[in-house]
Amino acid sequence: MAQEIVFPKGGHYTLKDLASLKYEVIGIDWTVDPILARELVGPNKVLQGNLDPCALYGDKKLLRCLLDVPQKSIDTAVKEMVQKFGRHRYIANLGHGMYPDMDPDHLAAFVQAVQKYSKD
Repeated sequence: MAQEIVFPKGGHYTLKDLASLKYEVIGIDWTVDPILARELVGPNKVLQGNLDPCALYGDKKLLRCLLDVPQKSIDTAVKEMVQKFGRHRYIANLGHGMYPDMDPDHLAAFVQAVQKYSKD
């Protein structure tokens, strides 16, 4: 049976309520703090997300998020994301979809970093 995923973009205020519904996976956008999301949904739901997709417009080695955050490498951004979410019941992903003009090589750098930091 396929798992059901809900993605409440901009709906951080709904996370606690969504956790009580049948969805196995709750996707969170890049505006939601992973630690707060886990607190709100509890340990039994899978969380998915949440790197700002606009980060992929940056250089493969340096990201610049939409928020006023210092530049960091994709590797560092992914490492921090995985550390905040933890490896239990977590699917690394972008915090929203990609745009058609994004460079696939930048997504590849994201995927490589996820693989690197998701290993046990």
